[in-house]
Amino acid sequence: MTYTVNLSFPYGYSSENCAEISTFYYTDGDLAFPTLAKTVNLLGFARVINPVLLVGIGYPEQTILEWFERRNLDLLPVEFEAPTVYENLTGITPETGKALDFINFIKKQVIPLVESQNCEPKERILAGYSNGGTFANYVLFKHTNVFDKYIIGAQNDEHGLSVVYAYEEEYAERNKDLNKAVHFSVGTEDDENFYYTNQMLLTLSKRNYPNLKMSHHIISGGTHIDSLTEFYQESIITMAPYQKTTN
Repeated sequence: MTYTVNLSFPYGYSSENCAEISTFYYTDGDLAFPTLAKTVNLLGFARVINPVLLVGIGYPEQTILEWFERRNLDLLPVEFEAPTVYENLTGITPETGKALDFINFIKKQVIPLVESQNCEPKERILAGYSNGGTFANYVLFKHTNVFDKYIIGAQNDEHGLSVVYAYEEEYAERNKDLNKAVHFSVGTEDDENFYYTNQMLLTLSKRNYPNLKMSHHIISGGTHIDSLTEFYQESIITMAPYQKTTN
């Protein structure tokens, strides 16, 4: 299985200040990477956010249908019987349920490579949108300590959110705390995804974990597609806000 891994270094990056940097990993890393990289660097230069090393994990596939197929494979934690967007477009049932393999690839290959060639960052952030939001939820509850902060955007229930709720419930049965920061973001016109994203937000709120930090952002009038740009920008600002260093 082949992936593309794109990196964008923050303005003023050097080996002396790399331990102050947040590393921002996001799925669908080939999607609008140049634009997102410029936005992140501009926000850092303007001291709206702390320095962020952007790591986009994506695919070399060239067609939109190939992209759909790879996303269904990597981002969904179990095999689903419900038709996917890819199946509706092509009539072909895609393979799904390889999220464990994907997070192991990130843990064992991507993160060690990034950190061995740079340094261990102040924090790791994982962001995912749509199926990527489902994947971020899966990692939060099943591989909790890989990342420090989680950004969950427009979590896709096309394939059945019940599996993610099951992971959340399993986590709650085993743990009394969730010492993470979690940010939810979704558009008001994103149909069922608006409901299900907010349901997970409410579910976690009721757990009363003492060290869980939660935030959310509602994109007014946003649909599933046109919310994407605002999702990335506001999420980075929320999760990596500028903090003046003191000597």
